[in-house]
Amino acid sequence: MLTKITKFLSENFGSYQKLIKAIKEDNYKNWEQHFNDFNQISGVKANPIEMKSLGLDVYEKNLSHSLSNLRISDDKRALLQSIQQFFGLSDNDINPVKRKLGLKAVDLLSQYRMQDSELSDIEKYEIHLLAKELAVTVSEVESINLKNASDKLQKIIKDKIAAGRITDIEQQNIYNTAKALGLNPANLPLDAQTKTIFDHHVLLNALEKGNLPIISNVSIVVQKNEVAHWQINATLLTPKTITTGYTGGSRGVSIRVMKGVSYRIGSSRSTPIRESVTIRHSGVLVVTNKRIVFAGSGKSFSIGYKQLLSFDPYSNGIGLQKESGTGYLVELPNFQASEITFKVLEIAINNFFA
Repeated sequence: MLTKITKFLSENFGSYQKLIKAIKEDNYKNWEQHFNDFNQISGVKANPIEMKSLGLDVYEKNLSHSLSNLRISDDKRALLQSIQQFFGLSDNDINPVKRKLGLKAVDLLSQYRMQDSELSDIEKYEIHLLAKELAVTVSEVESINLKNASDKLQKIIKDKIAAGRITDIEQQNIYNTAKALGLNPANLPLDAQTKTIFDHHVLLNALEKGNLPIISNVSIVVQKNEVAHWQINATLLTPKTITTGYTGGSRGVSIRVMKGVSYRIGSSRSTPIRESVTIRHSGVLVVTNKRIVFAGSGKSFSIGYKQLLSFDPYSNGIGLQKESGTGYLVELPNFQASEITFKVLEIAINNFFA
């Protein structure tokens, strides 16, 4: 066939170009009539089976038009079959064209059916039917649906976060929406940043109602009847004065006694230069129902609530003061961590003295 096509193109290039131009200008419609007109007018007969490339273009353009409403009607299906037969195209020839347009069409149909934040079994069946006709596999459909459902849910959650706190009702609506979209409510498919912010808002909502979380796996040894409510990586900041050098002072006076011999008197030591620095001790901060604990490799502390005189929140940390006068400054990763730690500690202390 390659020899026939090459011979046809070389011998009838000018006429062939006219035929192609006529079909293109007609937006790839009435291809059969254009062939008939060409064969009657030109001195050669164009065989459509020898023009597979043109046939694939005609098929692709008509398939694209057929998918304008994301479905293939019976008359459009018959039209596509007639194109395939006219140009002698095999299934292997047209399947790449189907898949190229099909993946996009299935994706658009999936998004369209999720506009109401729900994907019913009937809608899933409709998507799979279109995919099957366009050589898109079942696993590809499931992957497309999962991505679109995840994107839809993530946008809903981001909008709720932007509006403020996430209440119990809003949380339940999110879980119901996830289920309606075919997602697992217990494992929401969110990106890391959105999940962190969402979990933060959920925890804040629970704390505002006085509900403390319970941490089962903590880095400290808990006491009898002690329950851990919060644990987070933290840094204990401790001030320290160090000597960085010396300045001033005198070496005294040297008195020459004889040639090559001298005697020095009045020497004094120079003054040390001291500087205040902050030593950083990495570890974890744990809030329980009885105390607040910092456990670090270099330094640790434990303050029972009866010995805690005051605590002050900072944008990225918390200050603690014991009745004895000893103070501690703990740095936390960010504002959200500081906000949660302060609220957990506040509730835990109130519960302790209640």
